[in-house]
Amino acid sequence: MIEPQQTEDKFACLAEDFNKSARNIANGSGLSMEGLMLKFDILWRFKAEGSADHARLVEGLYEGGMDILRKLAKPQCHEAVQGHMNNFQQIFNFLMRPEHMQFLPDDTSEKLVNIALELIKKSENVQYEYNWKDYAQHKTELITLAKSVTVFAEKTREPKQSIATFAAAKSIAPAKRLTLPAVEGGN
Repeated sequence: MIEPQQTEDKFACLAEDFNKSARNIANGSGLSMEGLMLKFDILWRFKAEGSADHARLVEGLYEGGMDILRKLAKPQCHEAVQGHMNNFQQIFNFLMRPEHMQFLPDDTSEKLVNIALELIKKSENVQYEYNWKDYAQHKTELITLAKSVTVFAEKTREPKQSIATFAAAKSIAPAKRLTLPAVEGGN
């Protein structure tokens, strides 16, 4: 009896490792943003073998960016927003490229809108406590980040380009001319 061949997912370990690196960005540990983006690029160009592998990379980077936002939206987070905001913007600017954007989850826009509302709510409830000297600046930075998040929410509301490109690339056969048969006798 012949045993069926098992297909080995060679990219699974690489994708899992990348996803860990992307999630560590929110914690400020692991790779720098430059290192993370280089790792993405190398895996995308040289190791990914198809759209499923590309989708896993985009999902990992997307979740890393969302983790930054989730962290900052927590009421107990009093970290400076600016550095995290720069990382988030760099990730999402990169994900807005057509080759990457097509792999974003369908509910990306909705999730971004919800997190923007959480950031605004946090800003509204920030109070001076524990000798926190820059709480007013923190409130302003949260609003600035929420604005940035809504820009990306708007961009992800648009139809994915891969679908539109497919429709435009489809060739349409030319129409045939209709000819009427000649009538004999000329009534």
